[in-house]
Parts: sequence; structure tokens; C-alpha cells
Amino acid sequence: MSSPASKSTAPPVKSPRSGGRRQLGSGGATSLPVYHQLHLVLSQRVREGIYAPGSRFPSEFELAKVFGVSRVSVRRALGRLEEEGLIVRKRGAGTFVAERSPQARGPISGEVDNLITIGFETQTRLIRHGEAAYAPPQAYGALDVAMNEPLFEIERLRLYREQPFSLTNVYLRENEASLLDPEALGAQPVIQALEAAGLRSADAEQTISATLADDRTADLLEVSIGSALVRVRRAVRDPEGRTLLFQQSLYRPDRYEYHMLLTREHSSGHPRWRHIG
Repeated sequence: MSSPASKSTAPPVKSPRSGGRRQLGSGGATSLPVYHQLHLVLSQRVREGIYAPGSRFPSEFELAKVFGVSRVSVRRALGRLEEEGLIVRKRGAGTFVAERSPQARGPISGEVDNLITIGFETQTRLIRHGEAAYAPPQAYGALDVAMNEPLFEIERLRLYREQPFSLTNVYLRENEASLLDPEALGAQPVIQALEAAGLRSADAEQTISATLADDRTADLLEVSIGSALVRVRRAVRDPEGRTLLFQQSLYRPDRYEYHMLLTREHSSGHPRWRHIG
């Protein structure tokens, strides 16, 4: 008997087109193949527990009907899920959501630099360092550097239990970069290395948004091209308000979540939430 979690009540998807491949759940268009879109939707549902571990997974016929796609697209999406160990196909019995290992933990929660400081066990792989071949416009703006001037870049992949969960690019001016030991660009956060070299940090401005994995990022984080990622951008400033570094981190949302504590302030005529940790 099927678990309630394995049934979907989503209405069938129509198939209007406005150029390119149609986007699941809308009349828009996208460059992503239908099977890949379906794979992203289903994998997210498994990871969020909508399809409970051990429960029977919807059949090819059910998924094709619910999402309004072909059995071929469904079959390719299920193949990806099986490769990732999210579902198990049992001959003569059907398809089931894979049981989670007793050793498995939920997503890593908290700001990564702070977790490292308190001894959180992660591994770091230095991907590259040196003059940046490309830096986002936000980095030049934050560091007050002209677009044609060089920036120093440090790119690192962070892993937990040998599985990647974040890719971080740090951009600095040459003056700050010259204070770093090229042989010590490992697990220590760059801001800690700058502080050890005598610089002082006072505050930071941070934005959190979402983006999609391109082919290179997908390969490093071991996700599918076009997968949703959490993007955190941060500019760290000294007491005089001068930016010391600009950092962009991309996180796998199935392995990392950003946790905040908020307090409700009623001191003014306009109550608001304030971040406290």
C-alpha cells in the first residue's frame, strides 16, 4: 500500500510553448531538458521528505500523468535519481525511496566561518589562487577598484565527510593579498588570515539569494547543471569603512541551510525583526 507521502496532488501540466523547451508548471520556456527539470523537482521532494524514506515511489505512469510529460522523460529522470542513491528499484516490487543511513545528518546549519572557528570538522580543497580571470561586478564595486584593474582571487571547495557542500571565491586588492602566505591558503577563513597579519575587521554587508549551477560549478559541487544553489555575497569592512575583501559562496541547499536568530523590537512606532545571531 502506498504511503500518503508518495502521492502527489499537483494538477497535470499543460504544454503551451513560447519558444525553447517548456518549463514544468508554467507556460514559459527554458533551456533545460524536460527530464532534467523533472529530476530536479523529484530530487528536491525526496531530500525534503515529501516522499518519505522507505515509501513506494510514484510509478512512471503516475509521474507522466501528474507532470504532463512523456514516459521517456520520466524514465531518464528516475535513472538520475537511482544513480544518486535517492531511490531503489526492486524487480517485481516497484520503486521505493531509499532509506537514509543511520549515520546521515541533516543539512549543515549556521554561518560556515563561525562553524570552522568552533571546531566544525570540514575539509578544504584549494581550487586556484592568483590574479582573477573574472570577478563579478559586485566585487569591483565593493573593493572600489576599476573594472580593468587586477584583483586577487582565492577559490576553495569545502567538504563535509568527503562530500562537497560549498564553493567560495574570495576577491582582494593586491595590497591585502600580499599579506597572505600562499602556502597557507587552506582551511582558515581568509578574514582570519588578514586579521592575523594586522588588519582589523569591523562589520560586513551580506546578501543571500539563489542562483543556478553552471557546468563548472555543477561539476565541483556534484550536482546537476541548472540545480538551485544558495548564493551568499559578503563585503567585509575595516573600522574606517574600507572593504578588505569581497566573498561569494555557493551552497548546496540539500547539505547546507542558513540559520538565524531574530528578536522582535517594539521600541519604536514600527515594530521590526532584528538579527541577533
